[in-house]
Amino acid sequence: MTPVAEKISEWVNLKFENTPCFLIEVKSSGQNARIQVLVDCDSGISIDACAQLSRYLEHQLEQHDLVPDNYILEVSSPGIGYPFKFQRQYAKSINRHIE
Repeated sequence: MTPVAEKISEWVNLKFENTPCFLIEVKSSGQNARIQVLVDCDSGISIDACAQLSRYLEHQLEQHDLVPDNYILEVSSPGIGYPFKFQRQYAKSINRHIE
């Protein structure tokens, strides 16, 4: 994991402390020009929650001068084809068809 990804993980985990939300993965590529943050909540995460987290992370990244001037930050929930990484992701899928 890159130093930027580690710092983002730290910020997200602090932000989500004592909430039903959790970090799944942080990916960065191209000298941190593209950063993808995957998050979820026990009952699903809203677009508004992702947007709020994105604004928070943008502020942190720019304040700490950790990204180039032109970077892409994507904050979203994992897609349908993304494999489960944590036990709590299975719990919200009870009684749903998954592969």
